[in-house]
Amino acid sequence: MISINILPSVFVLNGNIIIPDDEKTFSKKSKKSFRFAGLHPALSKSASQICRVEGKLYFPYNKNYKKVGEAVKLIKSIKEDTLYILDVNAITKNKPHINLIQEISKEKNLWVEGAVFLEDVTDVLVSGAEYAVVNSRFVHWDELKKICNMSQNIMLHVECKNHYRSISPEIRNMGIDRLIQTAKNMGVEKFIIDTDDYSLLTLFAKNVDVYTFAKKDEIKKLENSGVAGVLVEAFV
Repeated sequence: MISINILPSVFVLNGNIIIPDDEKTFSKKSKKSFRFAGLHPALSKSASQICRVEGKLYFPYNKNYKKVGEAVKLIKSIKEDTLYILDVNAITKNKPHINLIQEISKEKNLWVEGAVFLEDVTDVLVSGAEYAVVNSRFVHWDELKKICNMSQNIMLHVECKNHYRSISPEIRNMGIDRLIQTAKNMGVEKFIIDTDDYSLLTLFAKNVDVYTFAKKDEIKKLENSGVAGVLVEAFV
């Protein structure tokens, strides 16, 4: 059996950990087994929506969520030393949870996703995050180059579950293969690749450290994929 690094993952909104409220978002007839959330690309920052993904459909739940509780207290209760945080405020308001990162990073190694501008990414790292995770859908190419040149503590999140998209024409035109190779050449060593295609994970895992989202019952299927680790919901 091949050992896979399992990292807990959480969503943080306004200082609280949130999970989707399926009772509000889905009818009883449509309930199925859902993967971890994906990010729906929007035309404007103010219109950004946090979604769960079912097949090729995106279901927004930034208004249909349950508060699990205060983030700092709950994250400190997680036994693992390293975890992934999706900072919803950083995505929708360009306001990362700086105080939260400062507090939790005293005890945990944090991979924090949400910031896509150099100034915000810098603040996230200076506040104590081990890695700032940049989503290729929401970052412009020139900004990504600046971010990668600023620090080697950058991870790139590439979402290609249904469609490979980006607000940046340059990133869209590169395609996934070239984007990952180019980012690697700029110093990025770890990638989050969100896809249901395990062969794609295996392909990229030959050249870079690949992490992906998975449910607990999907981990066994990934044992021979070559991925370095999986991100699993901590409170769902």
